[in-house]
Amino acid sequence: MQATQPASAPSKAAASLAATDQRDSSERRAPLPDRAAVIGVDPGLGGALVRVTRLGETGAFDLDHQHRTPILKEGRGRSHYDESECVEIVLEMMCGVDVIAFAVEDLVAAPRVFQIGAEGDVEHGKFSHGSNGAFRLGYGVGLWIGIAKACKLPVVRVRPQAWQASTLVGLPRGPQVKVSAARRARDLYPTLRLASKKDWGMADAALIATHVLRGFEGNRRS
Repeated sequence: MQATQPASAPSKAAASLAATDQRDSSERRAPLPDRAAVIGVDPGLGGALVRVTRLGETGAFDLDHQHRTPILKEGRGRSHYDESECVEIVLEMMCGVDVIAFAVEDLVAAPRVFQIGAEGDVEHGKFSHGSNGAFRLGYGVGLWIGIAKACKLPVVRVRPQAWQASTLVGLPRGPQVKVSAARRARDLYPTLRLASKKDWGMADAALIATHVLRGFEGNRRS
């Protein structure tokens, strides 16, 4: 039912909102570039970056870049991000495709849902974390977003609940979510390197990228 409009002319704010809605709608209907790509990021020290590219001629998703988060080792077994290498990896991933989103897992806003492991990776299904682990994770999220912004890439922050709900259909979650993510990522991308649990961040990054790329694809169809 269409709402009754007042007799007076619409406000400037309403007109601006209508124009924005029309622009957003036309953008959603515009076709994706032939090699549209999403870079998915698990931002922990034990995380990874993965690029998933949609091949225009077939519409298939191709995982064509995968990197574990580059780190530097310090004394007493401590690690920190190799920021220079992080930048180099992102620049490499921008080549040969149209990067339509830089998708970073957004864990900072939900600190009670995850436990941070010794290497800064996220142990799903636990319900607390130390302040040092939370600081490292928050630093990682900010680092990757800062690099993406400097490279003029559009950033999408993805809640774990969102990408898990769309990519882990039919698989157990909760304490088993990491195992399920590795299983689903292997099924989708046989070339994904998952030699051990230390590589499970690669699976998360791949599914984050897949979730976002599917979203763009679905918006164009609607």
